[in-house]
Amino acid sequence: MQFRSLPRLAALLAGAALLAPAQDVKASVIFDLWYTQMMDSNLRLNSTAGGYYPLRADFQENGFSIRRSEIYLSGSITKELTFLVMFDPKDRTDNQAPTWGATRLPNLLYDAIMTWKFAPGWEVKMGRTKAPTGYEASLQGSHQLYFYDRSILGRQFNDRRDQGAWIAYSGGDAKGFTYKPTLMLSNGSSDYDFGRGNDLNAQKDVTFRLEMGYGASHKFGAYYRDGVTDQADKGALRGATTWGGMTTPVPAAADVLSNKDKTNTMGAYYFFDSPKWRVGGEVTTGTLGRRYPSVQNTTAAFAAKREHLDQKFMGYYFDFVYKMGAHQLLLRYDFANYNSGDQWYGPYNPYKQNVTTGASTGNDYSPKFTEIVLGYNYLLKPSNFTHQSIKFNYILRSKNFLQPRAGQTGEQGGDSLVVAYQIGF
Repeated sequence: MQFRSLPRLAALLAGAALLAPAQDVKASVIFDLWYTQMMDSNLRLNSTAGGYYPLRADFQENGFSIRRSEIYLSGSITKELTFLVMFDPKDRTDNQAPTWGATRLPNLLYDAIMTWKFAPGWEVKMGRTKAPTGYEASLQGSHQLYFYDRSILGRQFNDRRDQGAWIAYSGGDAKGFTYKPTLMLSNGSSDYDFGRGNDLNAQKDVTFRLEMGYGASHKFGAYYRDGVTDQADKGALRGATTWGGMTTPVPAAADVLSNKDKTNTMGAYYFFDSPKWRVGGEVTTGTLGRRYPSVQNTTAAFAAKREHLDQKFMGYYFDFVYKMGAHQLLLRYDFANYNSGDQWYGPYNPYKQNVTTGASTGNDYSPKFTEIVLGYNYLLKPSNFTHQSIKFNYILRSKNFLQPRAGQTGEQGGDSLVVAYQIGF
Protein backbone atom coordinates (compact mmCIF):
# COMPACT_ATOMS: atom_id res chain seq x y z
CA MET A 1 0.00 0.00 0.00
CA GLN A 2 1.25 3.50 -0.79
CA PHE A 3 1.43 5.94 2.14
CA ARG A 4 -0.65 8.47 0.26
CA SER A 5 -3.48 5.92 0.35
CA LEU A 6 -3.64 5.73 4.14
CA PRO A 7 -5.64 8.92 4.78
CA ARG A 8 -8.21 7.89 2.19
CA LEU A 9 -8.43 4.41 3.71
CA ALA A 10 -8.96 5.91 7.17
CA ALA A 11 -11.74 8.09 5.80
CA LEU A 12 -13.43 5.05 4.24
CA LEU A 13 -13.24 3.08 7.47
CA ALA A 14 -14.66 6.02 9.39
CA GLY A 15 -17.49 6.21 6.89
CA ALA A 16 -18.13 2.49 7.31
CA ALA A 17 -18.65 3.08 11.04
CA LEU A 18 -21.63 5.23 10.18
CA LEU A 19 -23.32 2.13 8.80
CA ALA A 20 -23.76 0.74 12.30
CA PRO A 21 -27.51 1.47 12.41
CA ALA A 22 -27.94 -0.73 9.34
CA GLN A 23 -29.16 -4.30 9.76
CA ASP A 24 -27.21 -7.49 8.97
CA VAL A 25 -24.00 -5.70 8.03
CA LYS A 26 -21.49 -8.15 6.57
CA ALA A 27 -17.84 -7.78 5.64
CA SER A 28 -15.75 -9.94 3.33
CA VAL A 29 -12.28 -9.81 1.81
CA ILE A 30 -10.72 -11.17 -1.38
CA PHE A 31 -6.92 -11.27 -1.52
CA ASP A 32 -4.89 -12.43 -4.55
CA LEU A 33 -1.11 -12.80 -4.56
CA TRP A 34 0.63 -13.58 -7.85
CA TYR A 35 4.03 -14.89 -8.76
CA THR A 36 4.81 -14.61 -12.48
CA GLN A 37 7.72 -16.20 -14.33
CA MET A 38 8.49 -15.03 -17.86
CA MET A 39 9.36 -17.88 -20.18
CA ASP A 40 10.88 -15.53 -22.77
CA SER A 41 13.21 -12.60 -22.02
CA ASN A 42 11.53 -10.62 -24.81
CA LEU A 43 8.76 -9.66 -22.40
CA ARG A 44 11.32 -7.70 -20.40
CA LEU A 45 13.57 -6.42 -23.17
CA ASN A 46 11.23 -5.75 -26.09
CA SER A 47 8.53 -3.14 -26.51
CA THR A 48 4.88 -3.82 -27.31
CA ALA A 49 3.66 -3.02 -30.81
CA GLY A 50 0.58 -0.95 -31.50
CA GLY A 51 -0.68 -0.57 -27.96
CA TYR A 52 -3.74 -2.78 -28.41
CA TYR A 53 -2.66 -5.84 -26.46
CA PRO A 54 -3.63 -5.36 -22.77
CA LEU A 55 -0.50 -6.89 -21.25
CA ARG A 56 -0.62 -6.42 -17.50
CA ALA A 57 2.32 -4.78 -15.75
CA ASP A 58 2.79 -7.99 -13.70
CA PHE A 59 4.10 -9.75 -16.82
CA GLN A 60 6.86 -7.25 -17.54
CA GLU A 61 9.09 -8.73 -14.83
CA ASN A 62 9.51 -11.89 -12.79
CA GLY A 63 8.34 -11.67 -9.23
CA PHE A 64 5.50 -11.22 -6.77
CA SER A 65 2.59 -8.81 -7.09
CA ILE A 66 -0.66 -8.19 -5.25
CA ARG A 67 -3.35 -8.58 -7.86
CA ARG A 68 -6.25 -7.48 -5.65
CA SER A 69 -7.10 -6.82 -2.00
CA GLU A 70 -10.82 -6.13 -2.15
CA ILE A 71 -12.88 -5.35 0.95
CA TYR A 72 -16.67 -5.61 0.76
CA LEU A 73 -19.30 -4.20 3.11
CA SER A 74 -22.96 -5.04 2.57
CA GLY A 75 -26.16 -4.89 4.54
CA SER A 76 -29.76 -3.77 4.69
CA ILE A 77 -31.22 -0.49 5.90
CA THR A 78 -34.79 -1.69 5.58
CA LYS A 79 -36.32 -4.87 4.20
CA GLU A 80 -36.52 -3.25 0.76
CA LEU A 81 -33.33 -1.12 0.82
CA THR A 82 -29.83 -2.66 0.76
CA PHE A 83 -26.31 -1.43 0.06
CA LEU A 84 -22.93 -2.70 -1.12
CA VAL A 85 -19.56 -0.96 -0.88
CA MET A 86 -16.23 -2.27 -2.17
CA PHE A 87 -12.81 -0.66 -1.97
CA ASP A 88 -9.24 -1.76 -2.55
CA PRO A 89 -6.59 -0.32 -0.15
CA LYS A 90 -3.83 -1.24 -2.58
CA ASP A 91 -5.15 1.46 -4.94
CA ARG A 92 -3.83 -0.46 -7.92
CA THR A 93 -2.83 1.50 -11.00
CA ASP A 94 -1.83 -1.24 -13.45
CA ASN A 95 -5.20 -2.00 -15.03
CA GLN A 96 -7.18 0.96 -13.68
CA ALA A 97 -5.40 3.67 -15.68
CA PRO A 98 -6.95 5.63 -18.55
CA THR A 99 -6.34 4.25 -22.02
CA TRP A 100 -4.42 7.39 -22.93
CA GLY A 101 -2.76 10.51 -21.65
CA ALA A 102 -3.51 11.72 -18.17
CA THR A 103 -2.87 10.05 -14.82
CA ARG A 104 -5.78 8.15 -13.28
CA LEU A 105 -7.72 9.91 -10.57
CA PRO A 106 -6.71 8.46 -7.17
CA ASN A 107 -9.72 6.80 -5.59
CA LEU A 108 -9.93 3.76 -3.34
CA LEU A 109 -13.68 3.35 -3.71
CA TYR A 110 -14.64 0.96 -6.50
CA ASP A 111 -18.28 0.02 -5.92
CA ALA A 112 -21.01 1.91 -4.06
CA ILE A 113 -24.52 0.64 -4.78
CA MET A 114 -27.94 1.21 -3.24
CA THR A 115 -30.68 -1.28 -4.19
CA TRP A 116 -34.40 -0.68 -3.71
CA LYS A 117 -36.68 -3.69 -4.19
CA PHE A 118 -39.90 -1.77 -4.59
CA ALA A 119 -42.14 -4.62 -5.79
CA PRO A 120 -41.96 -8.43 -6.16
CA GLY A 121 -39.28 -9.19 -8.77
CA TRP A 122 -38.48 -5.51 -9.37
CA GLU A 123 -35.42 -3.59 -8.22
CA VAL A 124 -33.82 -0.21 -8.87
CA LYS A 125 -30.12 0.38 -8.30
CA MET A 126 -28.07 3.54 -8.23
CA GLY A 127 -24.37 4.16 -7.74
CA ARG A 128 -21.06 2.98 -9.16
CA THR A 129 -20.34 -0.53 -10.37
CA LYS A 130 -19.60 -2.49 -13.53
CA ALA A 131 -22.10 -2.01 -16.32
CA PRO A 132 -24.30 -5.07 -17.00
CA THR A 133 -22.38 -6.46 -19.94
CA GLY A 134 -19.90 -9.37 -20.00
CA TYR A 135 -20.48 -12.51 -17.95
CA GLU A 136 -16.94 -12.59 -16.55
CA ALA A 137 -17.07 -8.99 -15.40
CA SER A 138 -20.37 -8.33 -13.66
CA LEU A 139 -21.94 -11.80 -13.25
CA GLN A 140 -18.84 -13.70 -12.13
CA GLY A 141 -16.92 -12.01 -9.35
CA SER A 142 -13.14 -12.04 -9.18
CA HIS A 143 -13.26 -14.62 -6.39
CA GLN A 144 -15.20 -16.98 -8.70
CA LEU A 145 -12.68 -16.99 -11.56
CA TYR A 146 -11.27 -20.41 -12.35
CA PHE A 147 -8.36 -18.95 -14.35
CA TYR A 148 -5.62 -16.50 -13.41
CA ASP A 149 -7.65 -13.62 -14.85
CA ARG A 150 -10.46 -12.72 -17.24
CA SER A 151 -10.33 -13.05 -21.02
CA ILE A 152 -8.51 -10.48 -23.19
CA LEU A 153 -11.61 -8.54 -24.24
CA GLY A 154 -13.29 -9.17 -20.91
CA ARG A 155 -10.61 -7.31 -18.99
CA GLN A 156 -10.21 -4.67 -21.71
CA PHE A 157 -13.85 -3.70 -22.31
CA ASN A 158 -16.24 -5.29 -19.81
CA ASP A 159 -14.24 -5.04 -16.58
CA ARG A 160 -14.95 -1.31 -16.23
CA ARG A 161 -17.05 0.65 -13.79
CA ASP A 162 -19.45 3.48 -14.42
CA GLN A 163 -21.89 5.59 -12.43
CA GLY A 164 -25.60 5.54 -13.11
CA ALA A 165 -28.98 4.00 -12.36
CA TRP A 166 -30.65 0.85 -13.61
CA ILE A 167 -33.85 -1.12 -13.28
CA ALA A 168 -34.24 -4.90 -13.44
CA TYR A 169 -36.95 -7.53 -13.17
CA SER A 170 -36.35 -11.15 -12.12
CA GLY A 171 -38.86 -13.77 -13.16
CA GLY A 172 -39.33 -17.46 -13.86
CA ASP A 173 -39.02 -20.68 -11.90
CA ALA A 174 -35.81 -21.24 -9.90
CA LYS A 175 -35.96 -24.96 -10.72
CA GLY A 176 -36.67 -24.32 -14.41
CA PHE A 177 -36.33 -21.34 -16.73
CA THR A 178 -35.39 -17.94 -15.25
CA TYR A 179 -34.90 -14.55 -16.84
CA LYS A 180 -33.75 -11.08 -15.80
CA PRO A 181 -33.80 -8.05 -18.13
CA THR A 182 -31.75 -5.04 -16.97
CA LEU A 183 -31.72 -1.48 -18.38
CA MET A 184 -29.03 1.01 -17.26
CA LEU A 185 -28.40 4.70 -17.91
CA SER A 186 -24.85 5.76 -17.00
CA ASN A 187 -22.32 8.56 -17.39
CA GLY A 188 -20.24 6.79 -20.00
CA SER A 189 -16.94 7.92 -18.50
CA SER A 190 -15.67 4.43 -17.74
CA ASP A 191 -13.08 4.37 -20.52
CA TYR A 192 -11.31 7.44 -19.19
CA ASP A 193 -11.14 6.88 -15.44
CA PHE A 194 -13.02 3.58 -14.94
CA GLY A 195 -16.10 5.48 -13.84
CA ARG A 196 -14.51 6.76 -10.64
CA GLY A 197 -14.45 10.48 -11.47
CA ASN A 198 -17.07 13.13 -12.04
CA ASP A 199 -19.05 13.13 -15.26
CA LEU A 200 -17.33 15.11 -18.02
CA ASN A 201 -19.98 15.19 -20.72
CA ALA A 202 -23.64 15.68 -21.53
CA GLN A 203 -23.95 12.34 -23.33
CA LYS A 204 -25.03 9.19 -21.53
CA ASP A 205 -24.57 5.47 -22.19
CA VAL A 206 -27.49 3.04 -22.45
CA THR A 207 -26.94 -0.63 -21.59
CA PHE A 208 -29.34 -3.56 -21.84
CA ARG A 209 -28.74 -7.15 -20.78
CA LEU A 210 -30.98 -10.20 -20.70
CA GLU A 211 -29.81 -12.91 -18.30
CA MET A 212 -31.38 -16.35 -18.56
CA GLY A 213 -30.90 -19.71 -16.98
CA TYR A 214 -32.26 -23.20 -16.73
CA GLY A 215 -31.94 -24.94 -13.41
CA ALA A 216 -28.75 -24.48 -11.41
CA SER A 217 -26.31 -25.44 -14.18
CA HIS A 218 -27.25 -23.54 -17.36
CA LYS A 219 -26.57 -19.81 -17.68
CA PHE A 220 -26.87 -17.83 -20.90
CA GLY A 221 -27.69 -14.34 -22.08
CA ALA A 222 -26.89 -11.35 -24.30
CA TYR A 223 -26.04 -7.67 -23.80
CA TYR A 224 -25.66 -4.38 -25.66
CA ARG A 225 -24.09 -1.06 -24.64
CA ASP A 226 -24.21 2.13 -26.72
CA GLY A 227 -22.54 5.49 -26.20
CA VAL A 228 -20.34 8.22 -27.66
CA THR A 229 -17.42 10.33 -26.50
CA ASP A 230 -17.06 10.86 -22.76
CA GLN A 231 -15.68 14.37 -23.37
CA ALA A 232 -17.35 17.66 -24.22
CA ASP A 233 -17.37 17.64 -28.02
CA LYS A 234 -18.39 21.18 -28.83
CA GLY A 235 -16.11 23.81 -30.36
CA ALA A 236 -12.68 23.25 -31.83
CA LEU A 237 -11.09 19.82 -31.90
CA ARG A 238 -8.57 19.31 -29.11
CA GLY A 239 -5.46 17.25 -29.71
CA ALA A 240 -4.02 15.82 -32.91
CA THR A 241 -5.98 13.78 -35.42
CA THR A 242 -3.09 11.76 -36.83
CA TRP A 243 -3.90 8.17 -37.66
CA GLY A 244 -1.54 5.23 -37.98
CA GLY A 245 1.54 7.43 -37.57
CA MET A 246 0.71 9.58 -40.61
CA THR A 247 1.68 13.24 -40.38
CA THR A 248 -1.39 14.45 -42.29
CA PRO A 249 -4.58 14.61 -40.23
CA VAL A 250 -6.92 11.95 -41.57
CA PRO A 251 -9.87 12.28 -41.33
CA ALA A 252 -10.70 16.00 -41.10
CA ALA A 253 -11.40 17.58 -37.74
CA ALA A 254 -15.05 18.11 -38.71
CA ASP A 255 -15.41 14.38 -39.38
CA VAL A 256 -13.87 13.53 -36.01
CA LEU A 257 -16.26 15.80 -34.14
CA SER A 258 -19.23 14.55 -36.15
CA ASN A 259 -18.34 10.94 -35.34
CA LYS A 260 -18.28 11.76 -31.58
CA ASP A 261 -16.07 8.70 -30.94
CA LYS A 262 -19.20 6.56 -31.05
CA THR A 263 -18.76 3.28 -29.24
CA ASN A 264 -20.72 0.14 -28.53
CA THR A 265 -20.27 -3.31 -27.08
CA MET A 266 -22.45 -6.34 -27.71
CA GLY A 267 -22.08 -9.97 -26.83
CA ALA A 268 -23.56 -13.26 -25.76
CA TYR A 269 -22.54 -16.09 -23.43
CA TYR A 270 -23.42 -19.63 -22.41
CA PHE A 271 -22.03 -21.74 -19.56
CA PHE A 272 -22.83 -25.15 -18.16
CA ASP A 273 -21.45 -25.45 -14.64
CA SER A 274 -21.95 -28.58 -12.55
CA PRO A 275 -20.16 -30.13 -9.55
CA LYS A 276 -18.05 -32.26 -11.96
CA TRP A 277 -17.24 -29.96 -14.84
CA ARG A 278 -17.86 -26.62 -16.50
CA VAL A 279 -17.83 -25.73 -20.18
CA GLY A 280 -18.88 -22.61 -22.04
CA GLY A 281 -17.80 -19.40 -23.66
CA GLU A 282 -18.55 -15.84 -24.66
CA VAL A 283 -18.32 -13.71 -27.81
CA THR A 284 -17.92 -9.92 -27.79
CA THR A 285 -17.86 -7.37 -30.60
CA GLY A 286 -18.40 -3.64 -31.12
CA THR A 287 -16.84 -0.32 -32.12
CA LEU A 288 -13.62 0.85 -30.46
CA GLY A 289 -14.66 4.50 -30.35
CA ARG A 290 -13.70 6.38 -27.21
CA ARG A 291 -11.54 3.53 -25.89
CA TYR A 292 -8.83 4.96 -28.19
CA PRO A 293 -10.20 8.52 -28.43
CA SER A 294 -9.80 11.10 -31.13
CA VAL A 295 -11.88 13.62 -29.14
CA GLN A 296 -9.95 14.25 -25.94
CA ASN A 297 -10.15 16.45 -22.86
CA THR A 298 -6.66 17.86 -23.27
CA THR A 299 -4.81 20.30 -25.49
CA ALA A 300 -1.85 17.94 -25.76
CA ALA A 301 -1.31 16.24 -29.12
CA PHE A 302 -2.21 12.58 -28.66
CA ALA A 303 -2.58 10.56 -31.84
CA ALA A 304 -5.60 8.27 -31.96
CA LYS A 305 -4.45 4.69 -31.43
CA ARG A 306 -7.13 3.23 -33.63
CA GLU A 307 -6.71 3.27 -37.41
CA HIS A 308 -10.28 4.29 -38.36
CA LEU A 309 -13.18 6.23 -36.81
CA ASP A 310 -15.47 3.21 -37.17
CA GLN A 311 -12.90 0.54 -36.33
CA LYS A 312 -14.53 -2.65 -35.03
CA PHE A 313 -13.26 -5.25 -32.58
CA MET A 314 -14.30 -8.86 -32.10
CA GLY A 315 -13.24 -11.65 -29.80
CA TYR A 316 -14.30 -14.84 -28.13
CA TYR A 317 -13.13 -17.42 -25.64
CA PHE A 318 -14.22 -20.86 -24.56
CA ASP A 319 -13.03 -22.83 -21.57
CA PHE A 320 -13.27 -26.23 -19.95
CA VAL A 321 -12.85 -27.09 -16.26
CA TYR A 322 -12.79 -30.64 -14.90
CA LYS A 323 -13.37 -30.88 -11.14
CA MET A 324 -12.06 -33.68 -8.93
CA GLY A 325 -12.65 -32.68 -5.34
CA ALA A 326 -9.66 -30.60 -4.30
CA HIS A 327 -8.22 -30.68 -7.82
CA GLN A 328 -9.25 -28.88 -11.01
CA LEU A 329 -7.85 -29.14 -14.54
CA LEU A 330 -8.39 -26.16 -16.85
CA LEU A 331 -8.11 -25.22 -20.52
CA ARG A 332 -9.02 -21.90 -22.19
CA TYR A 333 -8.68 -20.61 -25.74
CA ASP A 334 -8.89 -16.82 -26.01
CA PHE A 335 -8.98 -14.78 -29.26
CA ALA A 336 -9.15 -11.00 -29.78
CA ASN A 337 -9.05 -8.90 -32.96
CA TYR A 338 -8.96 -5.12 -32.49
CA ASN A 339 -9.51 -4.40 -36.19
CA SER A 340 -11.93 -7.08 -37.28
CA GLY A 341 -12.98 -5.13 -40.39
CA ASP A 342 -9.40 -4.37 -41.52
CA GLN A 343 -10.20 -0.64 -41.68
CA TRP A 344 -7.51 2.04 -41.87
CA TYR A 345 -6.80 5.40 -43.44
CA GLY A 346 -4.17 5.82 -46.12
CA PRO A 347 -3.02 3.60 -49.01
CA TYR A 348 -0.71 1.35 -46.97
CA ASN A 349 -1.38 -1.34 -44.39
CA PRO A 350 -0.20 0.18 -41.08
CA TYR A 351 0.40 -3.27 -39.58
CA LYS A 352 2.73 -4.51 -42.34
CA GLN A 353 4.00 -1.50 -44.29
CA ASN A 354 5.68 1.83 -43.73
CA VAL A 355 2.70 4.21 -43.87
CA THR A 356 4.74 6.88 -45.70
CA THR A 357 6.73 4.85 -48.25
CA GLY A 358 4.70 1.66 -48.45
CA ALA A 359 7.82 -0.46 -47.94
CA SER A 360 7.27 -3.76 -46.16
CA THR A 361 8.43 -3.77 -42.55
CA GLY A 362 8.99 -7.53 -42.60
CA ASN A 363 6.61 -7.93 -39.66
CA ASP A 364 2.88 -8.39 -39.25
CA TYR A 365 1.45 -6.53 -36.27
CA SER A 366 -2.19 -6.99 -37.16
CA PRO A 367 -3.99 -6.73 -33.80
CA LYS A 368 -5.12 -10.36 -33.70
CA PHE A 369 -4.05 -11.98 -30.46
CA THR A 370 -4.51 -15.39 -28.91
CA GLU A 371 -3.91 -16.89 -25.50
CA ILE A 372 -4.06 -20.60 -24.72
CA VAL A 373 -4.15 -21.15 -20.96
CA LEU A 374 -3.40 -24.51 -19.37
CA GLY A 375 -4.15 -24.68 -15.68
CA TYR A 376 -4.34 -26.67 -12.49
CA ASN A 377 -6.06 -25.51 -9.30
CA TYR A 378 -5.58 -26.95 -5.85
CA LEU A 379 -8.43 -26.11 -3.48
CA LEU A 380 -7.50 -25.78 0.17
CA LYS A 381 -11.22 -25.79 0.96
CA PRO A 382 -12.86 -28.09 -1.62
CA SER A 383 -16.37 -27.30 -0.38
CA ASN A 384 -15.94 -23.71 -1.60
CA PHE A 385 -13.16 -23.01 -4.10
CA THR A 386 -13.72 -19.24 -3.79
CA HIS A 387 -12.40 -19.24 -0.20
CA GLN A 388 -8.87 -20.56 -0.60
CA SER A 389 -7.01 -21.94 -3.62
CA ILE A 390 -3.67 -22.10 -5.41
CA LYS A 391 -3.79 -21.68 -9.20
CA PHE A 392 -1.06 -22.73 -11.63
CA ASN A 393 -1.57 -21.27 -15.14
CA TYR A 394 0.72 -21.51 -18.16
CA ILE A 395 -0.11 -18.84 -20.79
CA LEU A 396 0.90 -19.46 -24.42
CA ARG A 397 0.66 -16.14 -26.28
CA SER A 398 0.60 -15.38 -29.99
CA LYS A 399 3.86 -14.05 -31.43
CA ASN A 400 2.74 -10.72 -32.87
CA PHE A 401 2.64 -8.32 -29.94
CA LEU A 402 6.35 -7.60 -29.37
CA GLN A 403 8.69 -5.68 -31.66
CA PRO A 404 12.03 -7.35 -32.49
CA ARG A 405 15.15 -5.97 -30.85
CA ALA A 406 18.35 -5.20 -32.71
CA GLY A 407 19.56 -8.36 -34.41
CA GLN A 408 16.13 -10.03 -34.34
CA THR A 409 13.69 -10.48 -37.20
CA GLY A 410 9.98 -11.25 -37.18
CA GLU A 411 7.48 -11.01 -34.36
CA GLN A 412 8.56 -12.04 -30.89
CA GLY A 413 6.47 -13.88 -28.32
CA GLY A 414 6.48 -14.19 -24.58
CA ASP A 415 4.79 -16.98 -22.62
CA SER A 416 4.26 -16.75 -18.86
CA LEU A 417 3.74 -19.01 -15.89
CA VAL A 418 1.43 -17.63 -13.17
CA VAL A 419 1.09 -19.03 -9.66
CA ALA A 420 -1.80 -17.33 -7.85
CA TYR A 421 -2.78 -17.73 -4.22
CA GLN A 422 -6.34 -16.64 -3.46
CA ILE A 423 -7.97 -16.39 -0.09
CA GLY A 424 -11.42 -15.09 0.77
CA PHE A 425 -13.14 -14.73 4.10
